[in-house]
Amino acid sequence: MLATDAPRRRTRRVEDLPHGSVDFARSPEDCEVEHAATVSSVAGYFEAVSSCPTVETDRLLLRPFREDHIDRYLAIHTSPEVRASLHIPEAFDREAAWRQMAHHLGQWALRNSGQWAVELRATGELIGRAGTHRPERADWPGLECGWTFDPAHWGHGYATEAGRATVEWAWANHDDDRLFSVILPSNTSSQNVAKRLGFTLQEERTLAFFPSAPHGIWVLPRPQ
Repeated sequence: MLATDAPRRRTRRVEDLPHGSVDFARSPEDCEVEHAATVSSVAGYFEAVSSCPTVETDRLLLRPFREDHIDRYLAIHTSPEVRASLHIPEAFDREAAWRQMAHHLGQWALRNSGQWAVELRATGELIGRAGTHRPERADWPGLECGWTFDPAHWGHGYATEAGRATVEWAWANHDDDRLFSVILPSNTSSQNVAKRLGFTLQEERTLAFFPSAPHGIWVLPRPQ
């Protein structure tokens, strides 16, 4: 979806709703039917605004973020292992977690790319995030595939499973000739996932958003 094609969110007046203005002269039964139809139409309107798809794998559900994911999202990103892997600052708090979740959802609407919330299909537990990323940065290499998971669930192949679904979805829904993964040299766990998915290290360079250290630019060409 192009940014210009995305529906605009706005406050809706009663007279703007699909079933018109409220008629107070109608019976309570008629009003109940009207209310149910209006609620259904409004729910459909806001569902259409979000373009984040849902993808299932053998063990995982890749889905849009929900408001009630925030506490688990914060816990994952403030775990010592994830902090060290991504150089997450000590100031990262609940507000920052909410902003990141909103950013992921917003990128889906604007660019048809973004991170999914990754849940275990068996339990519904949020165990991480994965997906594509195309930020507005002049020195960004292109459409990135990335993954971040709760350390309690490392070692089970979930990152590779979600990463493979991400790559397949990206090839099917974007015209890019190459996919990228931007990984700090010290993050060997993510590098191993990238290797299993077929990415190879192209170069290391310092990006403007993170001037304190270079990132490895890993590349995966489109299959012929």
